Amino acid sequence: MASTKILKDGTIEAIRGDSFVLSLKIQKDGVDVNFDGWKAKLQVRTDPESEDKVIDIDEESGIDLSVPGFITITIDKEEMDFEPRSGDDAYVYDLEMTDNNGIRKTWLFNKKFNFYRDTAR
Repeated sequence: MASTKILKDGTIEAIRGDSFVLSLKIQKDGVDVNFDGWKAKLQVRTDPESEDKVIDIDEESGIDLSVPGFITITIDKEEMDFEPRSGDDAYVYDLEMTDNNGIRKTWLFNKKFNFYRDTAR
């Protein structure tokens, strides 16, 4: 298993203590989307109603929108040190995008974020 991956249903899988790098290829009508001037936010919580954020990053702190057609999310291994949870007890996340006209949409909503413990510590 790669240390970070996204499944077809939008579930993200990651391993505690590993560097997190996930690139999403985005096209519209077969053409790479240019994210120049866009904003992005990714938040991970224990459940949708929780005020506590396990991860809270944006285009200034871990989401790279500089390459047309790609959203690349990077989180340092030091920040990937929280309690493992998966399955029905998985964390949840949203990916919210705001285009250069100020139109905000949540592209990935209330998706699972499975976080596994590795054996090498």
